[in-house]
Amino acid sequence: MVSTRKTSFVTLIWIIIWIGLIGGIIFIYMDRTIELLTNQLKPFVMDAQKPSSHELMVITQIKLTLESLNEFFPYVLFALFFSASLLLWLCIRFHAVRVIRKLQTEVPEEPTGKPVDLKAKKTEEPSGPTKQERKRNERFRSLHLISLLQREGRLLDFLNEDLENFNNEQIGAAVRKIHADCQSAIQKYIGPKPIMEQNEGETVSIDPGFDPSTIKMTGNVSGKPPFKGTLQHRGWRCSKFEMPGLSNVKDPNIISPAEIEIQ
Repeated sequence: MVSTRKTSFVTLIWIIIWIGLIGGIIFIYMDRTIELLTNQLKPFVMDAQKPSSHELMVITQIKLTLESLNEFFPYVLFALFFSASLLLWLCIRFHAVRVIRKLQTEVPEEPTGKPVDLKAKKTEEPSGPTKQERKRNERFRSLHLISLLQREGRLLDFLNEDLENFNNEQIGAAVRKIHADCQSAIQKYIGPKPIMEQNEGETVSIDPGFDPSTIKMTGNVSGKPPFKGTLQHRGWRCSKFEMPGLSNVKDPNIISPAEIEIQ
């Protein structure tokens, strides 16, 4: 910024000098021209053979005009050249500032003074994860809860078990253990709470302004609320979210690793 101001000031000084030189030359030339014309009119005014009244009036008018021009010409010339100098300086300064800003934007410099290649810098420093990494993280998050239920309650083991080979007592005993473990994991991590406090089977009233995402109405639904109906399911909402962090497994398809006991 300091260098730009210094350059602008130096440019203004040079413009004033050159415009002053040109103005001085024009002033000297015009001053001598006016003086020459004035001197050439004097013989007509002082001629022994006096001119006619009309000619005398014309000559006198020309003489007065030249005298007025000789008196006011320096001020008019100064004002014109000063205005021209100022306008020229402003144009040069405006154009120079635009060029400097453009160069600073396109080729910034590091503290060492070396120019930086913006395209190379963008390639070296990506703004975020790639599309493949985003898909991988989304799959990890989608399977994370199932992985926790498998780890805490062996849910996938039970769901993929062939129950035809077990009797009802064996199935009931296994289900009780799996149910307790999975219930504990669900309460620990997401704490589900019912949306409706009433018991299923009771008659409930739905007031105007209800949230359609929390209540699903079935049956003969017509008109505007309030509505009355029988509660078929209380619904669930998440009261907390305390999921553990994702594991360091590289393959997002791994829900639960195999376990091997070394003898």
